[in-house]
Amino acid sequence: MAADRWIRRVAKPIVFVAALLPVTFLIWHAFHGELGANPLERITHDTGDWTLRFIVMTLAITPVRRLTRALPRFGDHRFDFGLRAG
Repeated sequence: MAADRWIRRVAKPIVFVAALLPVTFLIWHAFHGELGANPLERITHDTGDWTLRFIVMTLAITPVRRLTRALPRFGDHRFDFGLRAG
């Protein structure tokens, strides 16, 4: 039981920080002038790419959990990944 609480305390902030990565990269590119001639197109494509990455991570949680059997509570964070994908 204590291990489950520890996993939840550690995993939730990791998922939250991972959800902030797309915004961090976009701000970085904006400050360095790397968005190109059409910044709106670049932002749209980058956020779409990150959405697809989060959807793939969400869908991969169950097979990884079943294969490893070491992370039974990892499936609880499937909702967090899916929420951040949209």
